[in-house]
Amino acid sequence: MNTDRRSNEGRGIYVAVAVIPAPLALLSAGMADSLSGALWYLPIIALCVVQYLRPTLLGWFALTAPFWPRSLSGPQNAGKAMVD
Repeated sequence: MNTDRRSNEGRGIYVAVAVIPAPLALLSAGMADSLSGALWYLPIIALCVVQYLRPTLLGWFALTAPFWPRSLSGPQNAGKAMVD
């Protein structure tokens, strides 16, 4: 029988992340005059809730992978003056 327990430390971040798209989903639903506008945000919110209940490496990857290309490419215009 396995008695190892997962740490509850740091799980609150998933709730904080889910709070960000929730108002956007409501705003989008209001602008579309139906719930179809909120459908784009529901998978993100659902994944955050699932991660809060049972954190997995796959869920962490799914939440962070869309941001990797931008962060790995580094600053594009660092140190360059804006000239028009």
